[in-house]
Amino acid sequence: MNSAALHNTAPNAWVVRGALTFDTVPALWQQTAVWLQGNVPLTIDLAEVGLIDSAGLALLLGWQNRAQVAGLTLRYQNLPQRLLALASITDTQSLLTGG
Repeated sequence: MNSAALHNTAPNAWVVRGALTFDTVPALWQQTAVWLQGNVPLTIDLAEVGLIDSAGLALLLGWQNRAQVAGLTLRYQNLPQRLLALASITDTQSLLTGG
């Protein structure tokens, strides 16, 4: 089974390591249920995501939604090509890239 973890690397900066798949997303979603709090911009680096499927895309969109509801700015860095392809197919790429 693959694993995924979110690590704080600097104030307001996080990195996701591992796989974002149907197997790993539920635990990561639970782990971050109260994580988006405060009023500062947040950055999540995805450079260390090795595998991603549609559940991973849903997780990132869910985080983006939580941030928006909380009035926060959430930016993703180093989006994997597979993620961009999934987002393009589902017409959600602008939600992840802010453009």
